[in-house]
Amino acid sequence: MRIENYSTLKSASKVSLAKAKDLDGTDIVQLTEKRFDASTGSALSDSVREVNINDYKSEKASLESEKAGISAKITELGKIITDIEAL
Repeated sequence: MRIENYSTLKSASKVSLAKAKDLDGTDIVQLTEKRFDASTGSALSDSVREVNINDYKSEKASLESEKAGISAKITELGKIITDIEAL
């Protein structure tokens, strides 16, 4: 699943999150995705995998850091453009 498609897939009931227990009885979170045969469109068995919130938190923090760096570059480019146009 592409992260940027999560809300759309969730709205279409093609992806869901649920709490479950692993073999040791520990709480886990499972991501279930509906799968389909690309050539026929018929349903295949769902893909179910364990997900970890810390992985998503880490990716979010990384993207926010990248976004801050890009915003700083955009600001500086704007200043350069302003200075050039003032010449």
